[in-house]
Amino acid sequence: MAHWGKNPNSSGIDQIQAEAWKSVFKSLDSNPQPFILFDNELRVIGCNQAAALLAERLTEKPLAAGGSLLDLFGPLSQELDKSIQQASQGIDSTLELSFSNRSFMLYFSPLVSLDGQVPAVLLNMVDAQNSGQPEIWLRRQQEQVEEQVIVRTAALEESNRQLRREIEKLLNSDINLHVNEPFFWQNFLNLPDPILIWGKDKDGDIRLVVANQAAANLSNIALQDMTGLLLDDFYANSLHFTGLVETAFATGKSRQEEFSYISTVTQDQKWVTCDCIQLSEQYVLNILRDISPQKTRQQMDENTRNQIELLRQAMTAFTSVLNMEQVLKNVLEYLQKLIPYDRVILYMLAGSKLRVQAASGFTPDNDPLDLEISARNPQFEAINRNRTPLFLPNALEYRPFESLGPLNCGQSWLGVPLLGHGQVLGYLSVYSDTPALYGSEHTRLAEIFANEASIAIENARLFEQVQLLAVTDELTGFYNRRYFYELVEMELARARRYHHATSLILIDIDFFKAVNDRFGHTTGDLVLKEMCGQLRRAVRESDILGRHGGEEFVVLLPETPKDKAIEAAERLRVLVESHPVRAGDNEIKITVSIGVATASETCRTSDELFRCADMAMYQAKQAGRNKVSAGEG
Repeated sequence: MAHWGKNPNSSGIDQIQAEAWKSVFKSLDSNPQPFILFDNELRVIGCNQAAALLAERLTEKPLAAGGSLLDLFGPLSQELDKSIQQASQGIDSTLELSFSNRSFMLYFSPLVSLDGQVPAVLLNMVDAQNSGQPEIWLRRQQEQVEEQVIVRTAALEESNRQLRREIEKLLNSDINLHVNEPFFWQNFLNLPDPILIWGKDKDGDIRLVVANQAAANLSNIALQDMTGLLLDDFYANSLHFTGLVETAFATGKSRQEEFSYISTVTQDQKWVTCDCIQLSEQYVLNILRDISPQKTRQQMDENTRNQIELLRQAMTAFTSVLNMEQVLKNVLEYLQKLIPYDRVILYMLAGSKLRVQAASGFTPDNDPLDLEISARNPQFEAINRNRTPLFLPNALEYRPFESLGPLNCGQSWLGVPLLGHGQVLGYLSVYSDTPALYGSEHTRLAEIFANEASIAIENARLFEQVQLLAVTDELTGFYNRRYFYELVEMELARARRYHHATSLILIDIDFFKAVNDRFGHTTGDLVLKEMCGQLRRAVRESDILGRHGGEEFVVLLPETPKDKAIEAAERLRVLVESHPVRAGDNEIKITVSIGVATASETCRTSDELFRCADMAMYQAKQAGRNKVSAGEG
């Protein structure tokens, strides 16, 4: 494991246990991206293995706990000032920095306490020159698109030049335009592009004089039926063509435009280029070229470029935040832009259960958020077995999915695994009401997208662990003393504002030193954990549990008057007394003495409330222990 520790000179984090940080950096050591934790005086608290190796490569010096963060950046340290200042104010910031002939993206994520202070900042360094396979794929895709555009542009220009030569040949031939001329039958009528010649009759109406077979194929009108058609009738569904022909007659100017052409017979729609060239005052040459395949390819190229840009935006959004709620919001938002869906569920694996961490497309009445289902379901088993995206054309008719009930909520289904360190962390269950919508192209995009989303979710999860470890007691999982005091202050302020009663219970284990002396500290820790588990299961969801120190614990009871707090304390006392802790062959019976205090005019601050509860607890001790006593507050 890399260097870690806590800085004894850093007052903002001096109560964060060293063992907690050690656990955090053990987790971070498995992450290939460098992470460095530093305090508000820029002293290094700890770093993972990737950061330690990076520092040795760049500076040939180890990155040690207690050392200065600026040692890593040398003369470029001033460029970090703005980002560090933003992070110290509780704002996520990003900086691109080049040094030692390498380019890095630096992401600063503050650890913010409830009082708005920032005791520490987490720095994530991403090597821009080695940022992963997805960006290599994006670059290759971009290069392929550019190459295709160049090739197709050259082919189109050559085709235009060839057609122009044919037109010039017609214009310079000085041949009288009659349909029975061999020139037309042998050359004009067999040209691959649709050709029409319009002429004015004696009444001034523009009619079709002659057309070739390609024009008949385009319009789906028999060749023998085309001669004599009025201009407006032939282009009845595409009147924008008539203006080009009329302009050529009126001005003699040639024009070329791209239009959507709709057949008057079959209503088929195609994209064509339309050239109108005046041959004489009586005739206009009208050349159409079907460019539907080129338009389709252009659309595909445009879609590819859009997908590349969206993937790039998604990666930027994912790496710019470490807040889990925002990360999940970004995942669903960018997934919608890449892959159309009506509903989506994001499951995360938790032991033998799958928990719905995010969802979209549901009404408030059927939103599955926070719902838990068994991991032994046909969707997850298929995802876990294949480890690649899967799709079904009609999930509602797929019998194994019937067991999912309302969670199987659409016709087309796309399942996308979220992988981390080779394991399935969860999966995206994507639904559309359109049958058979998803295919191999969607699975390719989904796999690339999910790889980046998985990294973002895993980083956010690690960040949550860092924040949680900073405010909790590692042994019991209760809030630590410093953070519990902050919560008490907040609850007291809320109680004063809304005129609610607030009570505090202070619990002390009787003769706990004797337990440690007789059975050892390992067994003593087991007793503490077992008792705390009993307390957690016995209190309300709104109650807040904390470890006050040693064998003393506190419970904050919001909106609870004194009499109800005494009843709750008595229930806890009886619960502990009636549930001995079994440690191996030993059954250890413990009791607790409890003091109760309620906020009042004489007990307004957190210190006063704790003092009243502490005095009441000592009264319970003096009364013989295993009792509940209430203070004057």
